[in-house]
Amino acid sequence: MSFSKLLTKGAAVAVTVAAIGAGAAAPASAATAKCESSGTTTYCYQVTSTAGSGFKALYTDAVINTTSSTASLTCKVETSSTYSASTTASVSASVKTFLVASVDASVSATVTGSVTTVIGSSTTVSVPAYTTRYCDRGSYLYKGTVLRTGASGMNQLPNYTFYVTAPAILAWRLR
Repeated sequence: MSFSKLLTKGAAVAVTVAAIGAGAAAPASAATAKCESSGTTTYCYQVTSTAGSGFKALYTDAVINTTSSTASLTCKVETSSTYSASTTASVSASVKTFLVASVDASVSATVTGSVTTVIGSSTTVSVPAYTTRYCDRGSYLYKGTVLRTGASGMNQLPNYTFYVTAPAILAWRLR
């Protein structure tokens, strides 16, 4: 059975993983899926699509120039902040690692489990007269659609779709 769903910006769905069991059938594409079992129930997780989902701001600096001369804005990170990949709290660490790695392989990007801003990183820009400039420090995110399939004993369980995000590439965004 194939499943496809378009990504929507900011969409996230929580999934509750029930008891995970052995002896159930894995999906046809088990080579690219991560399965966990307990008792007679098995759940398998597979990243079915990925897409860039935009910029996540960790810090914002601004200059509101109310003068007739040009000013400057120096954007600098003086403390650190971490943005971590998300799945759901109920998905095991090994499944989470697999899903983040699958997003990485799908988008061919430098995706990691978490990104921490660099202390002392800075950039300087001009602020023309009577304008406002904003400077955001953050990371680009990638989102993957995950299909969860399951079986309990000889019964197929309903399929469930949720999303996983993984941070990549720290950057400044000027606006």
